[in-house]
Amino acid sequence: MKTWVIVAFAMVLASCSYEFDEPPFPKDELTKITETEFGKELLSHIENFPDIDIEQDGNSEENINEDTWVYVVSDDYRPEY
Repeated sequence: MKTWVIVAFAMVLASCSYEFDEPPFPKDELTKITETEFGKELLSHIENFPDIDIEQDGNSEENINEDTWVYVVSDDYRPEY
């Protein structure tokens, strides 16, 4: 019984991921993260994040850094804290 629960849980987790056949946004619609205010702020605080060694899909090279490209949804969004 325990084995079936583990197998079922693993199948649910595996079904929650999706890999695009082609990028979801054209390159000309993306902006370098360092050219956005949010990106600058995020990068300035990213070294304070805990160093967790979790590889969700085995692509550890996809870390957020200065070379990251992002899709800007809104330039003036400010969350209310």
